[in-house]
Amino acid sequence: MKRRIAVSEDLYNKAAELATKAHVSVEEFVGSVLASRLAGREYFEMQTKRFNGEFERALLEFPGVKPADCVRR
Repeated sequence: MKRRIAVSEDLYNKAAELATKAHVSVEEFVGSVLASRLAGREYFEMQTKRFNGEFERALLEFPGVKPADCVRR
């Protein structure tokens, strides 16, 4: 499936330059970069959810302290 997206000429030229250095087409390069970026975001979101759960469990060990009471500004 092919889709079209609009990008600035400068961005396209930079992608084309990097694709040439990697010996791939611009389409392959952009697809690879986009896939990598999306995978990284999914991983970050998964880790954030995991950390938030661990943080909430840790807070339960201090029942008399609210999170806002612990934060120093």
